[in-house]
Amino acid sequence: MKVNARGGGIDAQALKAGAKALQEAAYAQRDHAVALEKGEALLPGGPADATPHLSFSERLLAAERSAPDSPVDWSALPNLRKATPAEIDAAWSAGKSLYDASFALTRVAQLGVYLEPDPRGLGSPRHELDMRNQIIAAIDELTDRLQGLGALGAVFDVESLGAMRALADAQRKALVDLHGSDLILSPKFKGPPPRLEAGRAPDVRRLPETKALFAADVATFEQALAALDARLGDDAVAASLVGARAKLPEPERPAFDRAVAGFALLADAALNAPDYANHAKGAGDRQEYRGHRVSGFRCRIRQHASKATLRSVITRAARAKAPVAQLEKKLLLELGRELGVPEGEVKRWAVVPEAIVAALADETFVPLRALNEGAAGWMRRHRVPEAETNRVVWDLTQAVVEGRFPEWRVGNAGSEAQLAHLDARARQAWLTPTSVHKPTDQPGLTFTTTEATEKPHEIFWATKVGGPSHGFDVMPHCALACFINARNQVLLAKDPRWPNFAGRAYLRLFADPQTKAPLLFLEGMKSDFPYPGQGGLLERAIVEHALEKAKAMGAKLALSPYLSGHIQDMGLPGEWRADTRYELAPSLLVEAASVFGDHDWKATEREVRSMRNPQFLVDTNAL
Repeated sequence: MKVNARGGGIDAQALKAGAKALQEAAYAQRDHAVALEKGEALLPGGPADATPHLSFSERLLAAERSAPDSPVDWSALPNLRKATPAEIDAAWSAGKSLYDASFALTRVAQLGVYLEPDPRGLGSPRHELDMRNQIIAAIDELTDRLQGLGALGAVFDVESLGAMRALADAQRKALVDLHGSDLILSPKFKGPPPRLEAGRAPDVRRLPETKALFAADVATFEQALAALDARLGDDAVAASLVGARAKLPEPERPAFDRAVAGFALLADAALNAPDYANHAKGAGDRQEYRGHRVSGFRCRIRQHASKATLRSVITRAARAKAPVAQLEKKLLLELGRELGVPEGEVKRWAVVPEAIVAALADETFVPLRALNEGAAGWMRRHRVPEAETNRVVWDLTQAVVEGRFPEWRVGNAGSEAQLAHLDARARQAWLTPTSVHKPTDQPGLTFTTTEATEKPHEIFWATKVGGPSHGFDVMPHCALACFINARNQVLLAKDPRWPNFAGRAYLRLFADPQTKAPLLFLEGMKSDFPYPGQGGLLERAIVEHALEKAKAMGAKLALSPYLSGHIQDMGLPGEWRADTRYELAPSLLVEAASVFGDHDWKATEREVRSMRNPQFLVDTNAL
């Protein structure tokens, strides 16, 4: 018997369709809860004054959901002007249950693909048992999530819900019959080692051509002026800048040139970035942004308004009595406006032109706009007030544009609590970025792993590698959890033949609940979507990097079951454990780590959690 995604096992398409229906129902419940909390009914497609608590994008989304083919039964949402706390709690609870079930359903569908036999015989045998174990865990989770959802039948229509559960039960039985009841990974697990070779050279010619501006493109006044003119297309702007610069004394010209470079970088970013306030969606990988391949998600009205505003602001500032000071001040204000930060908030920030230019040159604009325009909406499903989310996002943004993000990330109240259990040696080792260089089977070619904190802004694009959920476009609050929590480190795998990060893996810092000793956990590596190289050697370098970090800290290290091939091939000492508990110190706001079962959650209190899958606890003392 061969269990696969097509041959009587998992119908991935049916599961994905069911997951979408559950998500729609979850959105409906969330909006219902918002309406109850605000004391007014949610009127899809109605006038703006009927739903003042909703943004334009939310009203538009609500109108779309009221279409005839929507799985949501809007007639089940009563037109209530008042609601009891119990009714509000019930609405939020229903929404969360539906959301959790949709994620569980999606996970089963995704894992089912791994069980489909490769007709070329080029599958990954080392992951076969791992995948079967993972899918059983996912089916069990789905079964748990579906409990009690029958009472919500009036809110959504998923006729296949019972069939899906029967399918899940049948798939579980088939897997158990095939492999036995004990599928928990153990030290007895055997499988071939991962393929440790560099692979063929990636064909970068297939990637979108880079059109974005970088520091080298605006290094001189002439370059910056040409770049700005190409984007704003206004001779009056160029003439005003040239005239203002000619009147300046020589010592003031470098600052003037830097401000012009900043405006060129800002115009390039603002006129080619997604409009998250209205679309909440972006491109799939980093090179698509650099190639300006996100036109489908732009808002033309916003683009035209931004272009007109930048033209006017730059011209007036250049004609002011103190053009350098005015350009620097307006650069900060316009950056804040384009990111979606209220002007009153931005006026409190220090004007640090060199930090602004550095942040823009390092491509922080897009992730910062996504956070400022999207995180608060996502955090509402955790019942976090917008003001609370905005405060954290604004503080982070301020730290970036003032050039002190690395210090803020380590020194905020949440991060201090997360590092409090470390002694001086362990703290120094955790906060000091290190690198691992891994020679390949090709002469002269070496792969490298670094930490995303090695450079001030690399972490903002690290989360974009390997999946949309922790990228900033989709669910930006999950990326926020990486940016604000010092316990979360990202190990970056770099192939010198590839223009972006080839892969990344999360290395997380926790504490042993009993001894308070540091306990590290390394997740499996995710590869950049278009990267065609072999990941085995990159992933091996990441494992070695984590081992070196654990030894330097004197800490225990747990490894994900996705790394089982490396564990076996490297002969690492240790044991598989399913009962390890991890203490999580409070965060400023949110944490995101699906290894604990919940994809993301409000994390402002101390917690002790267990992971849903077994981990390999390395005996670092024996290394």
